[in-house]
Amino acid sequence: MEELILKAYKKANLYYFAVFIMAGIAALSSYFFMTEFPNLFDFQKNVVTIVSSIMMLYLITSIPFALWVFNKKVPLLKQIEDLQSRYKSYMNWVKLRMLLIGVNFVFDIGLYFIMKSDSFFFAAAIGSVAMFFCKPNIRNVENELDSTTEIKE
Repeated sequence: MEELILKAYKKANLYYFAVFIMAGIAALSSYFFMTEFPNLFDFQKNVVTIVSSIMMLYLITSIPFALWVFNKKVPLLKQIEDLQSRYKSYMNWVKLRMLLIGVNFVFDIGLYFIMKSDSFFFAAAIGSVAMFFCKPNIRNVENELDSTTEIKE
């Protein structure tokens, strides 16, 4: 069981830091792209407002939804007897949480440089704070995967 917990912790940590690496790549590539071709995308103000509104709507719905679903579904995994099935289900929930929150974070960073709007920067900042709630902790992974602890209802 300890090996499985350590494996889940390492893989979740890998997903967590992969989101930040992708955000860095998005920032660097969109920054260099816009410095090389500054007038390639000249968006009208209403286009920026529409895209910003869509991203903000996604932000305010995806973060609470991802955290809520993860905290509701993961404790139920303790009822799965097969350790491999429990591990696979747990990692699927971890991936879903990272995907829902990380997509917003990465896209907002890229859109900040491309559309030159501060609202994307603030949305990316909120997304980065939300990512810290997804940071794997060995004690949390152990509590979420170990069936000897009580199930919270």
